[in-house]
Amino acid sequence: MAAQNGSNQGSVRFCVALNPSIRASSDTYLKRILGYNGGGIPLNNNYARNDMELYENTTQITPSETTDSGRDGQNVSAGTGSGQYNTQAFWTSIDAGWNFTSVWEWGSNNLPTLRNMPTP
Repeated sequence: MAAQNGSNQGSVRFCVALNPSIRASSDTYLKRILGYNGGGIPLNNNYARNDMELYENTTQITPSETTDSGRDGQNVSAGTGSGQYNTQAFWTSIDAGWNFTSVWEWGSNNLPTLRNMPTP
């Protein structure tokens, strides 16, 4: 996600970062969900791939705030087992209002897909 927040308005919640890596020139704000939280906004129910790689230039950095309210988000792994992000049950369990009846459908890639979208 690699975002910044310099004020104290809003919140970051129900984010799921599935990108394979993030690269930056400094590890100061290198986080998987929110890079800078100067305003101290609340973070909750945020998740990120447990195998996401973070790099400061060419040096790999280990995520340090791996809870659902941390700037790195709670670790979640690929797969179709319990608690893994390639299951519809995971997406409905995070309580973000995923509507698999009329808005989303379960894609052939084992991830949510917007309904009625053209195939690339």
